[in-house]
Amino acid sequence: MTFRIAQISDTHLGREKPYFVANFLKVGDHCAKTRPDLVLNSGDISLDGAACAEDLAEAKRLHGALGLPVRFIPGNHDLGDAA
Repeated sequence: MTFRIAQISDTHLGREKPYFVANFLKVGDHCAKTRPDLVLNSGDISLDGAACAEDLAEAKRLHGALGLPVRFIPGNHDLGDAA
């Protein structure tokens, strides 16, 4: 059995500062065409989710619009630094 995963990272998505949304939409178009079994975002999903919950909400909305199963591993932009 073959299981295909599209692994992405450092999408840095945000509502107020949508600098990287166009890049994410290109990735989303590719995923829509290739239909992986899972999309895994492995960190820095949001631009500044640690300080701005709206960035996390926007990232979740954009990933949800892919129409594919998605899982996340948060990074420092999402949770902040532990130091």
